[in-house]
Amino acid sequence: MASDKTIRYPTSAARQEYERNRRKLLANEDVCAICGQPVDKTLPASDLMSAAIDHIIPVSKGGDPVALENLQLTHRKCNRRKSDKLPSVRAPEKPAADIRPEEWESW
Repeated sequence: MASDKTIRYPTSAARQEYERNRRKLLANEDVCAICGQPVDKTLPASDLMSAAIDHIIPVSKGGDPVALENLQLTHRKCNRRKSDKLPSVRAPEKPAADIRPEEWESW
C-alpha cells in the first residue's frame, strides 16, 4: 500500500540544479546557518565540522529539494542535530541564516 507522504527524488535535471545551488552556497557562504560559527570548507566530509548543505524545510516535510531558497550552509554536526525539524516560528522577513537552534521545534 502506498504512503500518503511521498518524498520527491530529483530527476537528472533537478540534481544538476541542486549541484549548481550547492556550489553557489559553498562559494558565497562561510558561516553555519544553524550555529553561526565559521565553516571550514577544507575539512574532509567525514569530519563533523565539515561543510554540509541543509534543507531549511526538510524534503520529508514538503520542502523543495533543489531550490536555493530552501538550502543553507551548515556544519555536518549541526545539520545532523537539526535532522528533519522545522522552524517553529519564522517571520517572513527573517532570513534563514538568522534562525538559531533554540528556534527549531523539538530541539
